[in-house]
Amino acid sequence: MYVADLPLHNSIKVGDIYLPPKNIEAFVSRSVRLLTFEVDQCVSFFGSCTLFQWKGQKFAVATRHQLEIPRGFEFSEENLKYVRIAATENGMLANVLVDACTFEKANPDQEFHDLVIFHVAADNVQTTAQPFSYFPIFEIRKYKYFFSFCVGYPTFQNSMDYDTKHLKAVCAIMNCKLDQEYRSSADYFERYIGNDVDFDFDGFSGGAVFSLLQNSNGYEIGLSGIIVRAGRGQVYIVSSDFLRTIC
Repeated sequence: MYVADLPLHNSIKVGDIYLPPKNIEAFVSRSVRLLTFEVDQCVSFFGSCTLFQWKGQKFAVATRHQLEIPRGFEFSEENLKYVRIAATENGMLANVLVDACTFEKANPDQEFHDLVIFHVAADNVQTTAQPFSYFPIFEIRKYKYFFSFCVGYPTFQNSMDYDTKHLKAVCAIMNCKLDQEYRSSADYFERYIGNDVDFDFDGFSGGAVFSLLQNSNGYEIGLSGIIVRAGRGQVYIVSSDFLRTIC
């Protein structure tokens, strides 16, 4: 099932706006960006990154293992100048600038220890489409759950042409559903089942799972969590509830 399969008269809340079901997955996918690392004009691809907002502040979240930061170690703020969070907006390349980061310094045995949260610079140059890209997070457990979709940048689809300085950034969207029978001793940890067991999820770390929810006011899209690993049709996330505790 896709969001577009809902009756056309339904209006779905996405952040502070309401949209018809058609193309809503593509609109929401703007919150997931390609994460790269650029040193001496050489670009390395590090998977995906998700933009979100909480209490009026804008953030971008990725994972330690994408950036090759061992568990228990800190991310050097000197390396922030090499981080590039990029995606095309209306045919133009837009970089999101970051100036600080937050991460879990304890609990290396927990899955949420893997997350690195970048603070978007206050003077970051915005394109006209970018303000809607920072997905607002909220407590989704009180909503009725329907289904989900995951968003990321598959490694095999993205490339850099150094002769023409052209960055190819390809976003992929796949339907999935919460595995409500899955149990784990890890906190803020959930598993989703994708509809294609053969899909190559390499590059989806740092991407997101979004869910269609419903309460007494109608339908709403919520950010379920950040992908920390995936494969064989299974997607594992750290719940967005954790983001509300650390930001």
